Amino acid sequence: MLRTHDDRYLAGAVFLYYNKTVTYKYGASSHDQLSLKANNLIFWRAIQWSCENSYALIDFGKTDLENFGLRDQE
Repeated sequence: MLRTHDDRYLAGAVFLYYNKTVTYKYGASSHDQLSLKANNLIFWRAIQWSCENSYALIDFGKTDLENFGLRDQE
């Protein structure tokens, strides 16, 4: 799934689906465009799609507490 604005890619994510579970595997975004919240739109659309297609679970994964880089919110 990709999000663009003014013909520029802002964010993307890879979701896998199998056996009534949607799993978020990977995401990336343009650091200088984070204020546009493209990742939020991607996750919202993934949730909508999952519900529309009768998936029972969305697995967003987990990050170890020691992995500060992946948990960074800035």
